[in-house]
Amino acid sequence: MPRTKKQKKQTKVIRLKGLNSDQENSRKRYYKEYKNLRRADPEFRAAERKSEVCHKQTKRADPEFRAAERKSEVCHKRTKRAEPEFKSAENLKGTPNKGRKRNEDPDYRDLKKEVGAQRAKRADPAVRKAEREREVYGKQPKRADPKFRAAEREREVYGKQTKRADPKFRAAEREMEVYGKQTKRADPKFRAAEIEREVYDKQTKGADPKFRAAERESEVYGKQTKRADPEFRAAENFKGTPNKRRKRIENPDYRDMKKEVGAKRADPDFREAERKDENVSKLFRRQNKEMSSTDELIAEFNKKY
Repeated sequence: MPRTKKQKKQTKVIRLKGLNSDQENSRKRYYKEYKNLRRADPEFRAAERKSEVCHKQTKRADPEFRAAERKSEVCHKRTKRAEPEFKSAENLKGTPNKGRKRNEDPDYRDLKKEVGAQRAKRADPAVRKAEREREVYGKQPKRADPKFRAAEREREVYGKQTKRADPKFRAAEREMEVYGKQTKRADPKFRAAEIEREVYDKQTKGADPKFRAAERESEVYGKQTKRADPEFRAAENFKGTPNKRRKRIENPDYRDMKKEVGAKRADPDFREAERKDENVSKLFRRQNKEMSSTDELIAEFNKKY
């Protein structure tokens, strides 16, 4: 088992007994360690305290020592009291509070009487009520003056302007606003209330017929300003025209072609052949036959049907 520091010190102290006189430095060092080791023992410290107390008690048991002690204290006080400044300061310090005030201020009694009379007045609730009314009434006539109110507002505004002139103050103000918004936005209840307020604001605005009329008018006016552009109108017309009109715009011969087709379709034989042609084309797609012309298809169709 390894030895502790205390055990090592004990071995050093034991080794100290075998030292020679020529090893004085080592003796001093080991004696210091031995002393520290003794002080580490609580029993030794208790005995040391007891011996000190006993020594003081034996001193105090001697009447001559006590007499000399008292005499030295008295002599010290006498030398202090021999100074007139010390005596006056001591007297002033020792007097009661009122006495000291009377000594310092000769008009203390009169002041005390005035304060007592004021306290007696203030003890009356009617006096206190009248005093409060007088204060309020004093503020009201000031506020009734428009110049005073204007000066008050100007002073507030000027105070804000002087603060705003400082770039650090403005930066701090902006940061505080942004930080305040961020902390507020972190609360889901605040976000929900914000959304609800926006929706409610739109609903309340929409409930006003004037607002709705103005909204429609702004939309119409926006469209009118767009329609003032000829390119926009041309694109709109082209986009908005039906299929036939767009074909007419794109192909100038569309009308003549349409007339020819209409005249052909007035003949019932042509319509029947057209229907057959459609059926033949469907049949041709199904059977994947290679035929040179439509007449062959019609002949084959007639044979089958």
